[in-house]
Amino acid sequence: MKKIFIWSPFIDHVGTTKSTLNSLLSLSKFGNISFNLTVINVFGEWDTYSTFLKKNKINTINLNISRNIPFIKNKGFFLSRLIYLKVFLLSFFPLIKILKNEKPDYLYICLITILPLLINYLFNFKTKLILRISGFPNLHFIRKKIWNILLKKTEWIFSPTHKTNKLLVDNFPNHENKIKMIRDPIFSYNDIFLSKKFKKKKRRNFFLAVGRLTRQKNFSFLIKTVHKYNLSNKEKINLFILGEGEERKHLNKLIEKLKLNHHVKLLGFKKNIKKYMYQAKALICTSLWEDPGFIFIEAGICNLPVISNACPNGPLEIFEKEINGFLFNYNSSKDLENKINEFKYFKSDNLKKKVWSLKKYSNNHSIIRFFKNFNKYVQ
Repeated sequence: MKKIFIWSPFIDHVGTTKSTLNSLLSLSKFGNISFNLTVINVFGEWDTYSTFLKKNKINTINLNISRNIPFIKNKGFFLSRLIYLKVFLLSFFPLIKILKNEKPDYLYICLITILPLLINYLFNFKTKLILRISGFPNLHFIRKKIWNILLKKTEWIFSPTHKTNKLLVDNFPNHENKIKMIRDPIFSYNDIFLSKKFKKKKRRNFFLAVGRLTRQKNFSFLIKTVHKYNLSNKEKINLFILGEGEERKHLNKLIEKLKLNHHVKLLGFKKNIKKYMYQAKALICTSLWEDPGFIFIEAGICNLPVISNACPNGPLEIFEKEINGFLFNYNSSKDLENKINEFKYFKSDNLKKKVWSLKKYSNNHSIIRFFKNFNKYVQ
């Protein structure tokens, strides 16, 4: 039985957190004979999921660093980077001690990855390291140089999309044999059964946007586009935005300034977004980048049409040739308006084909598919 430790210290409830939870669920459910799983609880972030971990027979080991590290809520970029730095400094020696004493076969790292990458490079532990790329990597000059050195002693590098996989291979050709495309586990088939109660809800007259209120999600662009659309069309559109983040005050001021209070609503963070997905007309994504874009997969499972920005990397791959949805030119407000009109007058049968195609694509992101792919390399 392989001893696998998981390093994924999250300081906010981002999409990677859900992916990590589903990874754990996948490996515990289908690999209970092959894998012995342990989550490294860095500063108490995994306490919230203690019931989930116990239920799925997943161990925890505490790093015993300060538990005063705050979760980010409506905080900016600078504060988040200070917290990352604090986690790095406080965790360095405790993580070395755990790897030295516990001797896991594998260390699977998802977030704040630079610390275990550095430790793995500096010390000759027998533990094999698996790097999971979380989101679209910004491979600037310094990061490329550092990664090119640290990846020398990494066993596997898992990327979430074909385009990101190619990006990594192109930038790190010496590590090509280590780089493998494994799609994130975004849903279990239980999610589909649990959602049946929402399926009877009727579609209502609103579009949906989901994500943290950050620059990446580009919601100010979306709100301004809704304003332009409503000024030039008799039939107004309504928009519900689900999520919290540091841009809430800015977005509220923008809504008030454009007098959109009756048409755009910031509904905050919602634990279960499926009931909104089963009622919305379509999902609109204006992100500056998404990789792979968890929300697209959830929309596919909920039979919700998608209108997306042509941003790297997930949308360009998922909605290539617009077979699975609608893709507007990158950050073009005018083209987004055109796509909304195209959607409104799209033939029902053709729209159903797009929805069904996205649903089929979403099946690639099930927890069973993740396990089968993971198990090929970790034996």
